[in-house]
Amino acid sequence: MLLIGIPIFTIVLGDAGKVLTLALKLFLTSSPENRKAYSLDDEFNVPLRTGLTFLTMYSLIGTTAFAYIESEWGLFSSFYFVFITTSTVGFGDYFPSNPVVAVMSSLYFLFGLALCSMVLGLIQETVDAPINNLTKKVTFILGMGPEPIDTKRSASESEEHMKGD
Repeated sequence: MLLIGIPIFTIVLGDAGKVLTLALKLFLTSSPENRKAYSLDDEFNVPLRTGLTFLTMYSLIGTTAFAYIESEWGLFSSFYFVFITTSTVGFGDYFPSNPVVAVMSSLYFLFGLALCSMVLGLIQETVDAPINNLTKKVTFILGMGPEPIDTKRSASESEEHMKGD
């Protein structure tokens, strides 16, 4: 059963991370001020800093909640529990003493794992863009592909570049 369940759970977490990324994109483009700055398309990437901020705040809220609920845990022990469990390691040296809290914490950590998946997806997007750009430039230099499109070039520079050819 574990041989089937773990890969399926990994796929579900990846999809949940994509859904959270889309929800964050919708949230960022919902206000009129941001709608002008951001357009909801494949080119718009959620800033990695935003995802890390959400993950940090989520962890701090969980740390505070567990320090309050589990009276024998301090802030450090609560942070350790939240970090280790959210990073999918979960050593089992700390666990909630109350069964109701254990069930509620499972839901907390399921969402936390999806949030981690979202941040890992944002890291991948952040790293992929420069690597893809470099790959296009190298293939052009080696004569194996078309000229890469420089999106940072202004319209007047593009016209001058075309006239120069």
